Amino acid sequence: MTPVRAGLDVLVSRLGSMLAGQRVGLLCHQASVTRDLTHAADAVRRLRKVRLAALFAPEHGLGGAAQDHAHIGAEYDRTRRIRVHSLYGKRLEPTPAMLRDIDVMVVDLQDVGARYYTFAWTTVLTMRACARAGKPVIVLDRPNPLGGERLEGNWPDGRFPSFVETWPAMYSSDLPSPIGTRRVGT
Repeated sequence: MTPVRAGLDVLVSRLGSMLAGQRVGLLCHQASVTRDLTHAADAVRRLRKVRLAALFAPEHGLGGAAQDHAHIGAEYDRTRRIRVHSLYGKRLEPTPAMLRDIDVMVVDLQDVGARYYTFAWTTVLTMRACARAGKPVIVLDRPNPLGGERLEGNWPDGRFPSFVETWPAMYSSDLPSPIGTRRVGT
C-alpha cells in the first residue's frame, strides 16, 4: 500500500519555499500535526524565511478543549507569542482587520467527513473572506478517516440553512469565488 502523506507533511518537507517571504495566517486545531506529532503552528514557524503572523481557530478552539457550540473569544498563545483569532464566536469568518497582517492563509483542519462537523464550513467561510481581501489560500489536504466513498443520511433542505449546511444560503452569483486557492497533499 502506498503511504499517504498529509498536506502538512508535504508542505514542510518539500514545499516550504512556497511560503518564503510571506506573513502566514494559519487556520488549525489540535489535530493539525505532522507525522511526528509536531503541531502545524510550530512546523510553519520552523520554515525558513516564513513568518507565522496569526493563528485562526475553529469550533472548540486551538486546543480543542472548548465545549460544543461554546462561543470562543480571541486568545493569545503565550508559548508561541501570537494572537489566536476565533472563528467560532461573534464571527464565523475572518474580518478584514484579522487578515490585514497576513499575506497568505494556510488551512490545516482534519475533519471526519460528517455533515455536523463545522470545520469544512469554517474553511469555506475563510476562503470566501480571503477571496474578498485578495489573500491566497493554501488548503492542506488530509485523508478522510471514514473513506469518503459513500454518502449516507438525509440531504440538506435549503429552506433550513445552518452553519453545517450553508451551501444553498451561501453561494450565489454575487459572491466571489475562492480564487487563489491551492490544494497541497498526496
